[in-house]
Amino acid sequence: MTIEKASAADQAEILALYRSLIGQPGCTWCKEYPDEEIVAEDLHSGSLYCARENGSIVGAVSIEWRDEEAEHFDCWAKENEPAAYLSRVAVSAYRALAFDFSGEADAFGQHWLCYEKRL
Repeated sequence: MTIEKASAADQAEILALYRSLIGQPGCTWCKEYPDEEIVAEDLHSGSLYCARENGSIVGAVSIEWRDEEAEHFDCWAKENEPAAYLSRVAVSAYRALAFDFSGEADAFGQHWLCYEKRL
């Protein structure tokens, strides 16, 4: 598996991956979110990465250095700052990748389980 910055050529495949996860346990997404506009914004900002296996995209994530809403969650460990924020993670890999459960938070009209990993 390789992880690389996504390109405009990946947009349709990433959106299809996002849509394939709708209805899965723990997935808060719907047909309207994330949509083509969100994927295009992530591509434009350079924050969208994808995981490829055998030429196919098997995962995607937006990595942002600022998230004003998430920065205020009180469950984050201060010793891990500065931190990046992972958004629109398109695989259920937090536990498999040895992320630590750090707490819970409410934002964007949803209840979230928060994970972090010191790199």
